[in-house]
Amino acid sequence: MAEPNRLKNRLVPLELYNLTRRNNCGEWGRQTCLAFAAQVIVGKADIDACPLLDTAQIHELRERLDEQIRSGIGVSRESFEKTMEFLREEIRKLNFSMIAESLGAQITELGGQPALIFPYFGDPVLVTRSDIEKEKGGGLSPWEKIWISNYVLGGAAQPSGS
Repeated sequence: MAEPNRLKNRLVPLELYNLTRRNNCGEWGRQTCLAFAAQVIVGKADIDACPLLDTAQIHELRERLDEQIRSGIGVSRESFEKTMEFLREEIRKLNFSMIAESLGAQITELGGQPALIFPYFGDPVLVTRSDIEKEKGGGLSPWEKIWISNYVLGGAAQPSGS
């Protein structure tokens, strides 16, 4: 198990995504910058694959990234919950009313708490400050929860509907 101080300093997809130009140029071989960031974090793509990242930033992040991959952070099943713990904390800081429109979401209430609801592959999902679930029940994989959390935290300029 990784030491707590290393967990605090771990690199998460959203942090790497924010260092990209967020223009979804596809130059690294996939369509989106968020996909690039997620693939790098789990060790499935090389941070050098994005030709638009600043080389100074790459150098600074490489050591952190290599250490967390060696430790299994972001890679092993056990680390999903650690990642979700971090993402939930970030989501708790959000003002749902201010971000709902940019996400293509509506505000609702679940258990007396505000929640966002928006379509996810034709099946609406509810995002609360503590979890993400399908509106009609049924599970989401840890990967889906991480992806949806990063979408909520990163925002969207124009929902694509797909």
